Amino acid sequence: MALTKIKLDSMVTGTLPDANIPDDITITGLSGENSGDNAVNTNYSGLAVTSSSVTDGTNTFNKATDFVSATSGGTFGGVVNIQKSSSAGAGVVDDFIQIKRTDTTNVLNRYTGILFTDSNTQGSAIRNIRTNYEQHYQNDLAFSTNVAGSDNSLSEVMRLTGDGNVGIGCTPSSRLDVDSKASGTVLQLRDTVNASYPLIFESTGTRNWRIKGESGADYQLTIENVGSANYGLKVVGDVTVDTGNLVIGTAGKGIDFSAQSPSSATGATTGDEVLDHYEEGTWTPTLPSGGEITVYNAVYTRTGRNVWYSFYATVTPDNNSLEFQIGGLPFVVAGSSHYPAGSVGYTGGKNTSSWHMPLSYTGHSKLYIHQNSGTQNTVPNSWANGASTGLIMTGEYTT
Repeated sequence: MALTKIKLDSMVTGTLPDANIPDDITITGLSGENSGDNAVNTNYSGLAVTSSSVTDGTNTFNKATDFVSATSGGTFGGVVNIQKSSSAGAGVVDDFIQIKRTDTTNVLNRYTGILFTDSNTQGSAIRNIRTNYEQHYQNDLAFSTNVAGSDNSLSEVMRLTGDGNVGIGCTPSSRLDVDSKASGTVLQLRDTVNASYPLIFESTGTRNWRIKGESGADYQLTIENVGSANYGLKVVGDVTVDTGNLVIGTAGKGIDFSAQSPSSATGATTGDEVLDHYEEGTWTPTLPSGGEITVYNAVYTRTGRNVWYSFYATVTPDNNSLEFQIGGLPFVVAGSSHYPAGSVGYTGGKNTSSWHMPLSYTGHSKLYIHQNSGTQNTVPNSWANGASTGLIMTGEYTT
């Protein structure tokens, strides 16, 4: 702050009601004796405050006699307004209020600062603390409050270190270090309009991560990777879900096992390594070639592309020459010569020794059975001669 002139006028006995300090400093209502108009023209490079005086390096004012009333017991009863119209360019700071220690003693934790009081009770303080024994310019800025609520009992609650780290409740070891010192919420981010991401992570100027809370009933937290298509979330270590489920929110996505060692067998070729489907349920067997069926139990489990099925029913096929089929499989069987087999566990009182294992019909949702006769013939509907019989089958196929 470059000051040009101090003008003292209308000095009367009493306390200092206010002091306005613009480009030209005018201090009015000072206590003490005044014999007339006193003007001091000089150039100021800044004000320095010591324990007993205020000085600009050339002129010194005693705080007890020049700025407060001796008759009021040294009480400053006004307001100090400091105003400077700077001519410096944009982004240039040329004005400071300086609180300075003049001694050069090398003492750790030596500090200068501002103490805020209310009715003689210490309320809070800001201190500039020396952190290097040999270098006086290495300092932290500490903020203290009256946490205990008792007289003159200040506790440090936040510290800004000389290298730019911020510690809340601790001396920081990272850019932001928070120690709550008690149970409860440590960090709370609010987005009252639910329209933005309160927490964003960037690396070398590229936005990589953004996190926000959702107000809907479906999702509570959205973690989104916007800088890479490879990872939405990468976790080093185990992940435990105590309650709820791990939900895959997009069809065709799942758990990627590509980091595992693939088969080394000669001729083996690794295909998809993403487990993208799991499902359990029931299904309804039918008789596509005619007849009646009563289903007692029919279940399936799908893991990836592999489907396991089972059913127990009473069947009464129409007595015709059409191919005997069981329809209604929960998923379509893969095409291109996929003929996975199953097994027959029970056929009531019927002799089915001439049956091969049931096969899944490629490209369809049904089963059929070949005859064990040295031919390519399949089992016809007439195998049961129009009678009812129990039937249990199980098997697997690929979608």
